[in-house]
Amino acid sequence: MGFAFRHLLWLPLAAIAGASPALAEIDQDILAVRTEVRPQCRVQAGDLDLGLYHPDQPSRATSSIELQCTPGVAARIALSGGQTGDPMNRAMQAKGQLHYQLYKDEARTQVFADRNRTEMQDLKTTGLPQRVLVHGEAPAGQPVPEGTYVDIVVVTVTY
Repeated sequence: MGFAFRHLLWLPLAAIAGASPALAEIDQDILAVRTEVRPQCRVQAGDLDLGLYHPDQPSRATSSIELQCTPGVAARIALSGGQTGDPMNRAMQAKGQLHYQLYKDEARTQVFADRNRTEMQDLKTTGLPQRVLVHGEAPAGQPVPEGTYVDIVVVTVTY
């Protein structure tokens, strides 16, 4: 046999021997994959514009607070007393004071405040954005100087 022929016989045998390992040992472990989800909420309050005030009639408007929390979180929304610090005596300021109130209900009978649980809005969250309405009213009969009256109310979400 010639050198070239012997060389060709060994090539397939070498390929077969290299392709199948004799015996291999195996060792295994577990890779644990984890994360932690903590309750969280994001709140965004829209401005409440009571429009042009006329002392002979109340000025009314409705705004909303948008809340998005981790699903299943029990959240409580509270509204501060604004610049007066007293949610039962809220007032917008300019050249004078224009009193107003914020309510949880459209009939404007349930004050929306931060003093006790009945004045706050409780919400069971879904994980999707949820809207809570805020109804405002500046009662009639307030003789105030002209101006742009403003108050700043802090919206607090406890969860």
